[in-house]
Amino acid sequence: MRKCVLGAVFFASSFFAFSDGWVSELGSCWDSVAANPTLSSRSYYERYNEIAESLMSGKPGLDEVPEENLHDAWLSVLKDFESYWSSNCPKKISFSRLRKYSSKETVKIPFTVSVDPEEYNGETTKTIFQEVERETSKYSVSVTSDFTLKYMEILSIVKAGLRVARKPDWTDIPRNWPEESVHADSQSPESDGSCLVSFIGNKTASIAKVNGCDFLDLNFEVKDRSGHTFFSSGNKIVGTSDVIFDGIEGDKFALIDEAVAKGEIVYSPTGLSLRYGAPERVSAYSREWTKPLLSKPFSLSSVRFENPYETYREENHVIDEEEARIIASEMMVDVAGDGSIGSFEIEKTEVTQKLYKDVMRRNPSGFKNLEQPVETVSWNDAIVFCNRLSEICGRTPVYSVDGSTDWASWNYVPHSGNHLAGEIEVVPGDGFRLPTEEEWIYAAHGGNSHEEFAYSGSDKDKISEIAWYKRNARKTSVSAKKNANSLGIYDMTGNVWEWCFDFSKRDSSSRIAKGGSWSYDERFCKISDFYVRNPHQKFDCLGLRLVSGNSGSVPYTPSNSEPVPIAASPSISSTVAIDAK
Repeated sequence: MRKCVLGAVFFASSFFAFSDGWVSELGSCWDSVAANPTLSSRSYYERYNEIAESLMSGKPGLDEVPEENLHDAWLSVLKDFESYWSSNCPKKISFSRLRKYSSKETVKIPFTVSVDPEEYNGETTKTIFQEVERETSKYSVSVTSDFTLKYMEILSIVKAGLRVARKPDWTDIPRNWPEESVHADSQSPESDGSCLVSFIGNKTASIAKVNGCDFLDLNFEVKDRSGHTFFSSGNKIVGTSDVIFDGIEGDKFALIDEAVAKGEIVYSPTGLSLRYGAPERVSAYSREWTKPLLSKPFSLSSVRFENPYETYREENHVIDEEEARIIASEMMVDVAGDGSIGSFEIEKTEVTQKLYKDVMRRNPSGFKNLEQPVETVSWNDAIVFCNRLSEICGRTPVYSVDGSTDWASWNYVPHSGNHLAGEIEVVPGDGFRLPTEEEWIYAAHGGNSHEEFAYSGSDKDKISEIAWYKRNARKTSVSAKKNANSLGIYDMTGNVWEWCFDFSKRDSSSRIAKGGSWSYDERFCKISDFYVRNPHQKFDCLGLRLVSGNSGSVPYTPSNSEPVPIAASPSISSTVAIDAK
């Protein structure tokens, strides 16, 4: 039986019930899975997907809502969204490393001098001040914030559903929600659970920043691991500027520097509040604009704080090792070698949204359907996924960054478009990885049967039988609905481009993808063609397919004049510098 967390009754010609807490229930399911990411949380995971798919289809919940009540039902969902994130911080808070720097400052030093008592009313001495320039040392730390994956995922679900459901006469639901709140005309936004204020038109907003800073007021202490406090921050609006600690006594410098060198600095938050209301004044250089604002404290136990001196490991997949091993064994196809290339395994289909979400907990795809291939995944995201899946399956990960195969130590946040800077290596192991271009082409041609088709399993006259491409698709399609090639591999032509490990020979900062996609015509879907993109870029026509095993294939890496076969030697190495865009 379906069960709603919160209920509300509306009366029309007849009454019906729907939950006004769908966002709250999504958040609760997310937390339950994150707290125990194993099979025991599968029911929460399935419930989350059930609600999410219903909302994205335009339904404000799991039950049918009469057309005349659809507006009120969606308004309730949006109010629940704003209220939920007023009580649950939507941001993760990040601290930089504690930095020491020196600066010169001019100070006035008092001196006592002798004077003529007749000129100074009988005084024989006088204090004068002399300006002296001296060097001082200070410490600073920057505190920044970014939306959590949980917030971004739930927001994307609600916005997608609202786009489907919205009617032209829904004028009280802002077009730019959540930048403008459904409580925009309320004089007392706090009474309705609305959290922030937009200063564009001075209307209440569900999301807002002023002069680049968040409405998050943080207090924290800087300690060492023994619990000794070096500094206290006082109130700090997150993102306004660095927090400066000065006036330090000389004997403390050695203790602080030693703690920094050993990575023993601990940032200990003592309070985080949400500021909201309608301030009379806004200033980027003082805290005066916060004075008229109300304050709502968050529970620190529910806020994610990232300390640069510690490795944050997010274990948020929802499949255990036994289940993952079964999935892995069923999804791979053996590809026999022919002498020029060794045997290896390749995935029957492109990585589906379901598998990706099971492992990464987030589905970044633009065309959401768990049976369709995952897309909007960067090359960097793909190698994190490979290592995470390898770990879950009990296999040895093959990707290493700066000597570590532990993805949690890479200082990289998936799906954010961040840089993944460092020395990226492929090391020996039985884990999952991206194919080399040579492996991809070999499998697309049917392995050692050496099919001479232009496409994987077909020539041009029958391409529609094996591929989703521009002439028969407007988006990605469910995997394995077209014919497979002779090895039983589906969608190597069309649906989504597939990342390979190789660098581009014409652009040493880019990687290549193969196979064409739903948005490209047949000339770009040929096995011989390829797609060049920077490793941080992501598009709704770009996904991945996994391989494993030692084929001896040689990927193209510009830093190696004589590249070494995949997994056949200690490592292949390439230093990657990634553009910002």
